[in-house]
Amino acid sequence: MLAIVGVISPFGAAPASIEGMIYTTLPLWFHINSLPEILLQSLLLVFIATYWINHPQNKWLGWLMGIVFVVILLLGTAGVLAGLGILSTPA
Repeated sequence: MLAIVGVISPFGAAPASIEGMIYTTLPLWFHINSLPEILLQSLLLVFIATYWINHPQNKWLGWLMGIVFVVILLLGTAGVLAGLGILSTPA
């Protein structure tokens, strides 16, 4: 269900989606080459979330997912700040 709703037919014209193939100017080979990576990421997310739900006694997995979430937020914030020129070094 996640692969169909989230990858193949999302609400926007994302790469490797049906709408992306129709409405974007990206070549068809780009969409087809992107599909395995996107599906692998989705299946990995499902596997980790299912394992986490079925094994609540593993506290390390919850901590690990929380740490990874915070790191992703910090990296995104650093990217925005670097794009604004706030984190760039003076020449």
